[in-house]
Amino acid sequence: MALIPAVAARNRFLAIQSAFERAGATEASSAKPLQEIGLEEDSVLRSMADRGLVREASPGRWYLDRDAAAEWLASRRRLAVLIAFLAMLVGAAMWFLQHRGH
Repeated sequence: MALIPAVAARNRFLAIQSAFERAGATEASSAKPLQEIGLEEDSVLRSMADRGLVREASPGRWYLDRDAAAEWLASRRRLAVLIAFLAMLVGAAMWFLQHRGH
């Protein structure tokens, strides 16, 4: 059931990204306090900061690094496609092994 937390984290990521965009905090020069953006610090926000997706321009003033966020989402999509392909490959191999003698 690891998929459920992953989906929840992705949804939280998208909500955080949207909050930064709505607040206009998408560059260092437009960084804002989390309270003004409508956010509180949580594990997903900390994780985004650790990855450089949101950055602290000055103490207490945060902004979304759009380029880093877009690249992170693209890498997650590529990983999902790779996992789906590998699952199909394993499934095809299992089918082949079960039906090769028939």
